[in-house]
Amino acid sequence: MSNKRKLFFWLLFLLLTVISIISVSISYTQVSSFGQTDQKMFLVITLVILLLFLVLGSISAIGSSLTRETILDNYQRARIFATIEQQPGIHFNELTRNLCLSNGQASWHITCLKNFEMIRIVKARNYTAFFPNCNCFFDEINSTQLVTLKNETRNKIYQTICNNPKIDQKRLIHLIKVSQSTIAYHLIILEQENLIAIEKKGRNRYYYSVKESK
Repeated sequence: MSNKRKLFFWLLFLLLTVISIISVSISYTQVSSFGQTDQKMFLVITLVILLLFLVLGSISAIGSSLTRETILDNYQRARIFATIEQQPGIHFNELTRNLCLSNGQASWHITCLKNFEMIRIVKARNYTAFFPNCNCFFDEINSTQLVTLKNETRNKIYQTICNNPKIDQKRLIHLIKVSQSTIAYHLIILEQENLIAIEKKGRNRYYYSVKESK
């Protein structure tokens, strides 16, 4: 963690501590002028505020102790990072399901990894996907395209087109065993993401991977 970030966390912790002390002082000086019920209510509210500040301050202090060298010392965080490295483009639900983590637990560790720029987060096609922060994605496909291919049927269509350049819709329907409307829907998305191109010959359309044309 950078020195500026560490300084920010410690100043935040100091500020919260000072506010907590002031809150308690005010409660002791003013509580005597209230009725008995009001006194109890005021003390409860003060204690809740104090507890909240102390918790936030503790979280800030913990966050400030992390460095790029120690961030993966946490077992669960290391598991999350290793999974993202092994499965670039994995989305949040897959991650929590595969590693048996709660949403809150996964979110906390993902935030830590993102703050240290160890992962990248990509949102596309209703997915929030995670990638290691490097440029080592397969076949020069960018991260948004990779998220697009998370859909099983769409990925199967794409792979079939890659293996059968200039294939038409009838052949795709025969090979993949899905309806014409399903094929048409996914072809539109693949074309929008610049994964496939279309060659028109009369009334016929033939599909091939963009990388085949390079």
